[in-house]
Amino acid sequence: MYKLALDVLDVQARASVADMLYLVDKATLQLSDEQKAKVENAMSLLSRWDYRFDSDSSAASIFHAWEIQIGYFLHETKIESPVARMMLSYGGNNIGQFMWMSIKEWADF
Repeated sequence: MYKLALDVLDVQARASVADMLYLVDKATLQLSDEQKAKVENAMSLLSRWDYRFDSDSSAASIFHAWEIQIGYFLHETKIESPVARMMLSYGGNNIGQFMWMSIKEWADF
């Protein structure tokens, strides 16, 4: 039980980061040079990330912030039913699965 409590590996991140990076690469065409440089720096960190949420991991922080923003976007723009939004919000891990499936769909996989 102690090992489980100390496990900081995020297997869902490991499954979705490649797809997220692919989507960002497609979207950067619309950015300014300064914005592209910032995105490329973040993408570089994420592409080398070991998917562990260690306290000093910049890539983990980037992924977490990204995950929250994707969740807000999906929640507010892709789910029309207020009841469905409420169920996903209070349904535990369902929002994570919904986000992961949507990322896969957007990446054309």
